Amino acid sequence: MTMPVLQSLPTVEHVVEPLDSDTVLNGLSCVDLTQVVLENSLHVATLDNDAELIFEQATLFIGTITGGPR
Repeated sequence: MTMPVLQSLPTVEHVVEPLDSDTVLNGLSCVDLTQVVLENSLHVATLDNDAELIFEQATLFIGTITGGPR
């Protein structure tokens, strides 16, 4: 698959091994890979302390790839 990808990664992850994320990314042909490091969240980050950061970065990412407002 070829597509832009936004990946949000917590610095502490107890559910998914970091190598699993690498395996997924290595299987993609990303035209644009953006990674957001989440310093204050665990596995369900959209319900944790970094939720607002995720939403802000997703909005910026979508705006960038679509040429929309930033």
